Amino acid sequence: MSKIPLTRGQFLLPFVQILDTLGAPVESLLEKYKLPPSIERCTTDYLPIRNCLQFAEKTSYSQGISDFGYLVSRQANFNYLSERNRKMVRNSSSLFSALKNLCANAHLEDTNLRVFLVPYGNSLRLCSQLNGIKGFPHLEHSQWLQNVLLIHVVREFIGHDWIPENIAFESQYHPTFEAQEHWNRSRFHSGQSYSWIDIPEKYLHLPPINRWNDTDQKASEEISISSDLVSSLKIMLPSYLGGKVPTVADIAEMANTSIRSLQRTLSESGWSYRQILNTVKFEQATKLLLIPETKISEIALSLGYTDAAHFTRAFREMAGVSPSQFRKFHLESDR
Repeated sequence: MSKIPLTRGQFLLPFVQILDTLGAPVESLLEKYKLPPSIERCTTDYLPIRNCLQFAEKTSYSQGISDFGYLVSRQANFNYLSERNRKMVRNSSSLFSALKNLCANAHLEDTNLRVFLVPYGNSLRLCSQLNGIKGFPHLEHSQWLQNVLLIHVVREFIGHDWIPENIAFESQYHPTFEAQEHWNRSRFHSGQSYSWIDIPEKYLHLPPINRWNDTDQKASEEISISSDLVSSLKIMLPSYLGGKVPTVADIAEMANTSIRSLQRTLSESGWSYRQILNTVKFEQATKLLLIPETKISEIALSLGYTDAAHFTRAFREMAGVSPSQFRKFHLESDR
């Protein structure tokens, strides 16, 4: 067991929005599959991908939604990608360079996502695959997003009307009539070794249509995606703070392992689950305390503490000073 496969909350959001439009009990459904109740606030956070896949598959069935993944893909666009990958794509010298860089950084979108290139005749096959989820039903929901987001990357160089001649799914999947009509210039393939689209070689030299404009963007925080379980938990748990935090049993299910194996792995890394959770809360608290207008009582509630007193006690145990003392010292030193 190396880590919990994670996906960015941005990719779950359109599923939630469609369900909300249909009047489905979204919050209770999210809770049922051990996901944060407010995905709108978690778009840049990471969520357990197995839970997200179960949520999409089960709600598609229970709510009678045909071709859920296709409907979600209609909403997707280039801005769904992380800021780091969008910047990298638009700063690449050519489409080919952008694709190579994307292959190296695909894990910033889904930590178990593999994107790779395969020469095929006069084309370059742009392939994608989620590792470690073999056997999940209806993976076409996620594979629609995998393929369409790669199409949007290619369109940054060829033009926004470009459509691939072939769209392939790893899943055994037959698109609905509506999906075939929308992609009527594309040929669908299913049951492939991985998902892929074909890009003619003649386009690979093209530069990006629009360069990245740093003046219009806020600086994004660098996130290190490591291969160990502790790092997975540290980047996933912030999305749950202030709501129902996963139990040890929930975490074991997300990691597709037993509680005993999970606890043994953490112990061998020198951690307990409680220590990791307290560390995540502390790190989030230090960021929020640097925002002067945020009340300490609000910070306490956002981190899942019942009141400011409990938060102050926990913070002092980690930092040796109270939250107000920490805030005063750091804000005064920045003047």
